[in-house]
Amino acid sequence: MPTARSWKRRIVVSVLCLFAAAAHAQEISGPYVGLGAGLFNYEEESDDFGARISDGAGIYRIVGGYQLNSNYAIEAGWVQSKDVKEQFFGGNQAGELVTLNIAVESEIKTLRVLAFAPFSGLGMFGSVGYYDADFTTNASIVSPSDPQRGSFERSDSGVTVAGGIQYEWSRIALRGEYEWFDTDDIDATAINLIAVFRF
Repeated sequence: MPTARSWKRRIVVSVLCLFAAAAHAQEISGPYVGLGAGLFNYEEESDDFGARISDGAGIYRIVGGYQLNSNYAIEAGWVQSKDVKEQFFGGNQAGELVTLNIAVESEIKTLRVLAFAPFSGLGMFGSVGYYDADFTTNASIVSPSDPQRGSFERSDSGVTVAGGIQYEWSRIALRGEYEWFDTDDIDATAINLIAVFRF
């Protein structure tokens, strides 16, 4: 007949087996895709117009990546923002009201490494990576005597850093993050909410 000591051993072994099974069940790996939306914040001291552009706009994001394990993932993303808009008023020599309208649209591609600290379905994460961005600026001068319109494009690239939280279900995760882009003369950040679908 089993003794009290042998029962204790069996209980300890059973508990360890349960923990091992739970740890194995929580291991996450494989490919995934994600769709997200959020807010893009853009600030710039424009030398071309001699004015400060500062506004927020909606942002859309598509991501695809591979989860190496529960702690690390590699991810590529594509980001498109709506127009960041600014409007300025002035006058010309004829005393007419002149309005300058500026709209900046952004397209950003990213490649990031993510590190996760999972805690029972809810985890924190941080990421670092590289971005390549194209900014299209459309400007129009509304004037009764001399209306003008034009646009130009420029590119920027550098480091992107993000951090946030992610909640895990069996095949779906919901991620909230704050992202910062290291740009030359622009202050650009994004707040994203992304739904991740695992294969």
